[in-house]
Amino acid sequence: MIEKAEMPYGTWPSPISAELVSQTTKAFGAVVIDRGIVYWEEMRPIEQGRTLVVSEKKGDVTPPGYSVRTRVHEYGGKSFTVHDGAIYFVNDKDQRIYVQQGASVRPLTKEGVRFADLCYTPHGLAAVAEKHNGANVDNFLALIDLDTGECSVLASGFDFYSSPTPSSDGSKLAWLQWNLPNMPWDGTELWAAGINASGLEAAHRIAGGKEESIFQPQWGPDGALYYVSDKNGWWNLYCGNDSIYPLEAEFGLPQWVFGRSTYSFAGNQILCTYCRNGIWTLALLDPKAEQLKALPIQGTFFTQLRSEGQTAAFMKGSAQSMSELVKLDLKTHQEKILASNIKFNLHKEYFSIGQPISFPSKGGRAAHGFYYPPANKDYQGLKGTLPPLIVKVHGGPTSNVTSVFDPRIQFWTSRGFAVLDVNYGGSTGYGRAYRELLTKAWGIVDVDDCEEGARYLISKGLADPKRIAITGGSAGGYTVLACLTHGNVFTVGASYFGICDLTIFFNETHKFEARYLDKLIGPLPDCQGLYKERSPLTKIDRIQAPVIFFQGLEDKIVPPDQSEIMYDALKKRGIPTKLIMYEGEGHGFRKAENIINSLNEELAFYLKAFNRNSPTVDRNKQ
Repeated sequence: MIEKAEMPYGTWPSPISAELVSQTTKAFGAVVIDRGIVYWEEMRPIEQGRTLVVSEKKGDVTPPGYSVRTRVHEYGGKSFTVHDGAIYFVNDKDQRIYVQQGASVRPLTKEGVRFADLCYTPHGLAAVAEKHNGANVDNFLALIDLDTGECSVLASGFDFYSSPTPSSDGSKLAWLQWNLPNMPWDGTELWAAGINASGLEAAHRIAGGKEESIFQPQWGPDGALYYVSDKNGWWNLYCGNDSIYPLEAEFGLPQWVFGRSTYSFAGNQILCTYCRNGIWTLALLDPKAEQLKALPIQGTFFTQLRSEGQTAAFMKGSAQSMSELVKLDLKTHQEKILASNIKFNLHKEYFSIGQPISFPSKGGRAAHGFYYPPANKDYQGLKGTLPPLIVKVHGGPTSNVTSVFDPRIQFWTSRGFAVLDVNYGGSTGYGRAYRELLTKAWGIVDVDDCEEGARYLISKGLADPKRIAITGGSAGGYTVLACLTHGNVFTVGASYFGICDLTIFFNETHKFEARYLDKLIGPLPDCQGLYKERSPLTKIDRIQAPVIFFQGLEDKIVPPDQSEIMYDALKKRGIPTKLIMYEGEGHGFRKAENIINSLNEELAFYLKAFNRNSPTVDRNKQ
């Protein structure tokens, strides 16, 4: 056994370079099965963030010059569908729907309207539509003529629509709709109607309301309408008013993007996935027998479940492997990998496995997360020293993290950092009550949980209290800045397109999140004092730690001025700071060169903040 060399934590040479990370972060989106063939969306950083439709039979089918991406709600989501071999997709550049049949591609719709969540009906394409008229944005449910491309309104009057879902014979359509200030995980309504070429008939509400979140309506093989509801405190499966299998687990996800799927029909059973304590399980549910049986499929996260007959397709990942797209024979349980990221051809001792932890936080409650210890086959820390810790804050804030292998986290742990990926109060995956801990408490509960998570690991002797970093993007970037104004737990921070002034954010952000802060902080103008009090910019005099900012210049969700204002204010005070802006990037970085640059810049900034120089580090392996 070769003894590991000693080097200061955080400076270990690592074969997991930023370049390698950028090559292994392509993302898989919506999944469609048509005539037994699986199609999916695939975003590739090495192609400047371009998204393609890929077929299991033909490989890449999107021609050069096109990128399949919708900008509805700015976050987008499902951008294509397939029927009898014809592919209908939204092109990123002009947001028009195109029809692709073989090598032939033609535009179907005119410019001026964005589309998402496409689904085929015998009467045309049903889709969510979004029309921008200056500062005004109209969202509605649309029907698009497959010959002329003419767009007619199926349903309007609500602020938002999603999940148009036709019955198997095409005679009925179900969908979701909701109004501000609600987000879709706060309260949505499930509606259904008859549909024909002239539009909808006898539209009526099935379920949901202002305080009940409905997710993924779907018509079953028995002709009944199924859906996921959280009216019992957990996102469970329902048919009519009845819960199919009541369980203190989450069968749903927050609708940040269109087209998410956590269940699908497999004959008389339901292929589904559910989450408990941050870990997802794939199972078959027999509604009549009221039996839920876990399948022998390895993984800790499953999503985009689709099925046709006894064939299923979905994305899965685990603590040992990145997300990959899988085709499954439901009779034999035989798996076939259709798509995956580049495999790390490295010794397993270079990798850190996420360990689910719960820790005490303020008010006597528990918070959750995944702890990753430093891991490197060749190096260990200096005797008598502890590793620096990076507390990682997810966005949303109503989102969550899982234990799925993340090369970005491995970039840090293989260099001798410990990482805590926090599911703070407000995160999904732990029931509605946990999700609502953030109601009127953003900037308090999330800050407490991040601080207490760091203190917990310090108390266990797992982190150096003088070298604690915090990083996050979007809402996570806000929490980073809020933490730095709150106390002295953190030594350094990295804000990726984070919010520094809540009032400016309220006035500038897009329609989808226009009233999100009503729930997280309180309504304006009544709560103007709270907006000021919880804005990091107004408490900037409390920040003593160095801060680095990363920002996309085309960000419509958190505009660049949020990072610029905070950077300028810190610079004026003499706090070590840096601002890096990326052209052609929006809310999240898609291009390989920017993923590489941001990781390397963040590392260098941390090491400088920790007052550590590492001349012995092999720069070629950073």
